Amino acid sequence: MIGPSSSHTAGAAKIGLYTRAAFGKDPTEVIITLYGSFAKTYKGHGTDVALIGGLMNFQADDPRIPKAKDYASRKGMNITFIESDEQSSHPNTVKLQLFNGNEELVVVGKSIGGGNIQIVEHSLINNNRIRSINSEFKEKNMNINEEYPLFQSIQQLLALAKKKKVTVSELMVQLEMKATGLSRENIRQLMEANLEVMDKAIEQGMHGVKSSTGLTGGDAVKLKKYIESGKGLSGDVILESVAKAIATNEVNASMGIVCATPTAGSAGTVPGVLYGLVDKLQLTRDQKIDFLFCAGAFGLVIANNASISGAEGGCQAEVGSASGMAAAAAVEVAGGSPVQSAHACAIAIKNLLGLVCDPVAGLVEIPCIKRNAAGSSNALIAADMALAGVISEIPCDEVIETMDRVGRWMPAELRETAEGGLAVTPTAKQIQERIFGKCNSCIKA
Repeated sequence: MIGPSSSHTAGAAKIGLYTRAAFGKDPTEVIITLYGSFAKTYKGHGTDVALIGGLMNFQADDPRIPKAKDYASRKGMNITFIESDEQSSHPNTVKLQLFNGNEELVVVGKSIGGGNIQIVEHSLINNNRIRSINSEFKEKNMNINEEYPLFQSIQQLLALAKKKKVTVSELMVQLEMKATGLSRENIRQLMEANLEVMDKAIEQGMHGVKSSTGLTGGDAVKLKKYIESGKGLSGDVILESVAKAIATNEVNASMGIVCATPTAGSAGTVPGVLYGLVDKLQLTRDQKIDFLFCAGAFGLVIANNASISGAEGGCQAEVGSASGMAAAAAVEVAGGSPVQSAHACAIAIKNLLGLVCDPVAGLVEIPCIKRNAAGSSNALIAADMALAGVISEIPCDEVIETMDRVGRWMPAELRETAEGGLAVTPTAKQIQERIFGKCNSCIKA
């Protein structure tokens, strides 16, 4: 996907795509009403250009998305954004009204994290029927048979791995084969495509990039030089992981292409850990792919039982989830057992419980990029503890449930609205005004 946010950018683009497919033609006028976190941070998160990009039939990874407003203008679309203070059932909610002649389409969508969306309202006025929607947007049937149930708990995942005498990564491959009907080779090729996106993002970031605002960038290069100096205090594996996590998120902040793992805001943590271990463990291409399957299995359980959206659960739901996923995968690739992977995941998430989401100026830059550095190093420490035989006295499933509960207790100001935490410090306010000034182009509902 194009950065910087899986829920605010990729999810928004998908809602736009859905809406354009439903309308069946280019609208002449569009009114977009944003609610909750969308309304508070849409400029910094690229939600506006993503929604317009979707309406222009751009996919979530289309490099034209940052310039979507220009493309829409050339098509003669008149687009108005409204920031609503009304409460909505989900913090990432948007209403799109499309007009062309005597036709009007109203779509209300929610972006629920990791680029996933839900459409909650769809009404076409002055037309006798609702147009069929591209099957791409229909919810995937994941009702797998009893042999390969959709993992609802870590306990279930561990029991199934033990029963089949396979690793968690192998179990995830088998589940994907059953869910999709694709061959093992095809499933692994699809995951390898994700790995290639991570490869390219790290390579790009390690050569130095600047964010779209110019606020961040170049820190991965500084860390690379620091590692080469031999003066590091943390050890090369941790520092390599940190550098590559930062590199990935600097590419994300520049609206480059990243792989959401599980989100764009936390896209650096998993690849940071993976590529930090390559030299240490002499990982093959297949082992790297297995690492991602294992991380994905734990991420699936987290998403099923908590949230991976900062607007719902704070940064603990994004970097916290990613850190747990990375810790579990690090254990497996180092030769640990599925049970040890579960302990590592639990330890990693526990260490980041309560982590708030407070993006300065509504951008996925400060403190997001450096939090991926913390998430990757935390994952490695949790993995080492689990491999040493240290256990989490609180089971992993209970830790995940707790993360969900803590996220719901957080006030809205600490859940990706840029209205609390670091986002309201004097310096943060100065940064916001310097970059965005006052909003003169928006209507307050």
